[in-house]
Amino acid sequence: MADANTTTAPVSGNTSAPAPVDAAPAASSGTSGSGTPAAASAPPPNTDGAPKPAVASTPPKLPDANVEPLPKFPVPDEVDWDKWDGKPDLLPEQIRPWYERFDGRYKKELSARDKQIQHFKTLYDALSFGEDDPRIGELTGKVSTYEQKIAEYEARIAEFERAEEERIDTEARAAVDRFWQENQDIKNDPELLKGLGALVEAGWYFGHAGKLLRMPEQVREWATEQLKAGVPAEKVVEYAEERAKRFTPATPPKRPAANLVAGNGPVAQPAVADKNELEDFTNLDEWRAARVAKILKKQAVNR
Repeated sequence: MADANTTTAPVSGNTSAPAPVDAAPAASSGTSGSGTPAAASAPPPNTDGAPKPAVASTPPKLPDANVEPLPKFPVPDEVDWDKWDGKPDLLPEQIRPWYERFDGRYKKELSARDKQIQHFKTLYDALSFGEDDPRIGELTGKVSTYEQKIAEYEARIAEFERAEEERIDTEARAAVDRFWQENQDIKNDPELLKGLGALVEAGWYFGHAGKLLRMPEQVREWATEQLKAGVPAEKVVEYAEERAKRFTPATPPKRPAANLVAGNGPVAQPAVADKNELEDFTNLDEWRAARVAKILKKQAVNR
């Protein structure tokens, strides 16, 4: 029997004492003491009270219903090859251009081969039956064709040469006429004409020879030497013109006879002359001429 002062609380069969709660959760080190990974920490609770909106994914874009789909390219099995007659009409339209290209190339090659086969067949038949080699006739025809072409080319070349000769002759005549118009003094002077001919024979063009003809003789000789050495004629004439401008002719030596004739010689003084020599002449002019001849003869002997 229970004590009257003692009260007993009813106990339910499915009730149990609450489990003790730790003051603070244990720090997570990533692994438990036994080496098993610890569970990931849960995200912080939503303190706003309102649920977060879900992120909607973008739906795939459907093709436009107005765009027509690309045509399907035919496959080889779509053609009934047993009934195909080799013409493009029974082929699909997409591959007809390809057929035309292949057919054209095939026919070209086939035609070349047919010609070659026919050529060899003709050659074989001719050699087998003792006939003439057909290649001889072909080569003979080619030789005749080439000879005809050569004759035509030679005729054209001859015509061109005649036309060129006429043009050169016309230009040469015009140049000569222009030269004589510009050099009337040479045309009318025999000595200048002779000098012009000598320069032309030495290799000078008559136009250049006309310029050199008016230069000193030493410059002309120098110019001819330069021309023979291979210097272009235009440059030689140009240099010769510059040399002619600076050319100073050498002063010829004074002849003794000039002094005698001028009266500057020793015989001009009567006191110096030999009296016996004056007796042989009738006048002074005869004496001077004899004296000059004597002096020149003496100089020729001394040389």
